[in-house]
Amino acid sequence: MKFVKSFFAIVLPLLYHEYSFAQKQSLKLTPAIKAEIIDSLASQLIKEYVSPDTAVSFGNHIKACLKNGTYHTISNGADFAEALTLDMWRVNRDLHLQLHYDSAPPLSYVQNMVKKMNGAKQANFGFPQIEHLDGNIGYIRMTGFWELNDQAKEVVDGTFLFLKNSDVLIIDLRTCGGGEPEMVKYICSYFFKEKTHIEDHYYRSRNETVQLWTTPLPNAIFTKIPIYILVSHSTFSAAEELSYDLQSQHRAMIVGEPTGGGAHGTKDVPIRYGFIVQIPVGKSINPITKTNWEKVGVQPNIKTNAYSALDAAIFDFYNHQTPPIRDSLIALANFKRTISNSKLHPHPINLSVLKTFTGNYKERLITLENGLLYFNAPNTYRTVLTPLSLTTFTLDERLMEFHKNAKGIINEMRLIYADGKIEKFYKK
Repeated sequence: MKFVKSFFAIVLPLLYHEYSFAQKQSLKLTPAIKAEIIDSLASQLIKEYVSPDTAVSFGNHIKACLKNGTYHTISNGADFAEALTLDMWRVNRDLHLQLHYDSAPPLSYVQNMVKKMNGAKQANFGFPQIEHLDGNIGYIRMTGFWELNDQAKEVVDGTFLFLKNSDVLIIDLRTCGGGEPEMVKYICSYFFKEKTHIEDHYYRSRNETVQLWTTPLPNAIFTKIPIYILVSHSTFSAAEELSYDLQSQHRAMIVGEPTGGGAHGTKDVPIRYGFIVQIPVGKSINPITKTNWEKVGVQPNIKTNAYSALDAAIFDFYNHQTPPIRDSLIALANFKRTISNSKLHPHPINLSVLKTFTGNYKERLITLENGLLYFNAPNTYRTVLTPLSLTTFTLDERLMEFHKNAKGIINEMRLIYADGKIEKFYKK
C-alpha cells in the first residue's frame, strides 16, 4: 500500500515524456482542456479503480460538475486537481484517491532513483527514533514504510538488534502515513515464530489476489514479548495495515485514536498535461476478519488521545505485565507505573493550594503560571509539574514531594528517583 495521504510517488518520465516543461509552464486550462482531463480521468477510473460501480459514479459526478460550471473560474492546474479530488471524495471519501498536478520537468530514471534514495536515507528508511527507555522498554518511532531494499533491511535488522533485550516493544505510528506492504511483512516477520498468513491484497483490474506471509527469522526474541502500537487519526495506509494485522493475530495492543481508514493499494497513472492520478486499484482482505479498515479505521484496544498514547501503553504494560519481569525490575516497574498513571490522571488541586508550593528551593524555583506549577532549574531547564496527590508531583521521570515544617508551612522539596535516591532542597 503506497504512502499516499499527502504526497505522490514520482512517475517515471517514460510515462509522460510527450509533455515538455514549456508546455506545462504555459498550460492554460481552457474549457476544452478541462473536459479532456476529466474524460481521461473518468476513463482511467473505470479501467483501474477497485470498485467499478464507484468508478462510474466518480466520472458521472465530475462531468456533471463541469457541465454545471463548477470549474469555470479555475485557471491553475494545482487548484483544478484539488477541486476534482474534493469532488470525487464527495462521492466516496477514499483518501487514497487523489489527482495531482506537477508543472516541473520530468526527472530521468537515474535522477528519480537518486532522489528516492536520498529521501529514504534522510528519513533513515522510516526509523527516525529508536530508544531503550527506562524500565527496559524498547521504543521505535516510524514515519514511513519505505521500499524494502538491502539498505532498508539493514536499518530494520539493526533496530531490532539494538532492542533485543527489551521486555516490551512499543511501535509509535502516530505520525506515520503509510508506505510499502513488503516492509510491513518484513517487520511482522520479527513477531511470529511460525510462517503466518497476515494479509491478502486483491487487485480488481487483473482479478488477482496476492497473499502476504511472514518469513521466520533466526532471532525469535520478539515473538515472546508484548507489543504495543501507538496510533492517531493521522495513522494511515500501510501503518494501519501493520496495526490491523498484528491486532487481528492478537499479537499487539493498539493504543490511541481510531486511525485514518485507508485500506486500498494504489497505482499512479498519468492523465495529460502534467496531471497524475493516484488510483486505488486493490483492497486489503484480512485472513482472520475477512474484511479491512477502509473508512472505519483501526479501532484501538486502549482508547485515549494521541498525546497520551505512550503513557497509556507504558501504564498498561506495568499494570498487567509486572509479575513476569525479573525481580530486580519490579520496583522500577512500579515507579514507572506511578509516573505514567499521574500523567494520564492528574490529581485535581485548587490554585490556593498550588500557590503554597511556589518559591526558591536552593536556586530551584517553583512558579505558578496559568494554573500550572513549573520547575525552573539554575541551568535554565524548565518543565511543568503534574500533580499525583495533594503534595506529590511528577517531574519528567522523577517524583517531587513537598513537606511542611512544624508550623504547617511548606519549606522542603524532595526529588525522588527511580533507583530510590532522594535529593532534599529547603525553601529560602
